[in-house]
Amino acid sequence: LRVEALLEDDDYREFLAYEERAFARAVVSGFAGSLAPGDGLSEAQERELVETMYVESQKVYASIGYDPTSRLEFPADMDPETVSEKMEIIDSILHNSSERSRGSLSETQLKVYNDYLRTYSENAEKLILKRVGTGSGLK
Repeated sequence: LRVEALLEDDDYREFLAYEERAFARAVVSGFAGSLAPGDGLSEAQERELVETMYVESQKVYASIGYDPTSRLEFPADMDPETVSEKMEIIDSILHNSSERSRGSLSETQLKVYNDYLRTYSENAEKLILKRVGTGSGLK
């Protein structure tokens, strides 16, 4: 059975919205966990950061004609050039999300957010390249 067949229309739309924001939720959750206890995010800030990152990802995808749902891609199936292209997409999303989040975060939170996003990007590229089977940097 498909999920669509199990849920009412409104519930299915809510499920899709939840699924579409998985990447943003994962990044924001990691960031939230990296904050010092006194600098934690409110629930409203978390929701806003997730939504901002989702909206920015949709803008980036639309600007390059990319549909992330069109096919599932595995790092083992990528070559270094494809990894570089994917990292440019991810970096654009992260950069745009950071820029749009300036008014939602304190100065301290924003600094940690930018540091977290930079480290996230660097680690993602290293991990993907390792799975591709190369050890060389692309930038």
